[in-house]
Amino acid sequence: MVKALLSPKEVADILSVTPGAVRNWVRNGQLRAYKAGRLIRVRPEDVEAFLDSNRSAQISPGTEKGVKLRDYSSEEIAAFLDEDRIPSDMAERLGKILGL
Repeated sequence: MVKALLSPKEVADILSVTPGAVRNWVRNGQLRAYKAGRLIRVRPEDVEAFLDSNRSAQISPGTEKGVKLRDYSSEEIAAFLDEDRIPSDMAERLGKILGL
């Protein structure tokens, strides 16, 4: 029995990306796929292999090379946004997101 093959849309749904991103990965050779005419199909195990090859090493917070994380005050964050010349409307939206 032949295993089910996935369409670019199905792969995109699994990976929470666009079908265009999946087609780009196929075109660039990053994701193995099969073509039948214009149809692109991907084996589930090839999606797993793609994920394995692109998985970042998981790092526990504050343990990378002995660097400790610290909390920044709202004043420090505002200074960072000002230094980076973030437009005021964007800085305001970021402030709301960060609860400042």
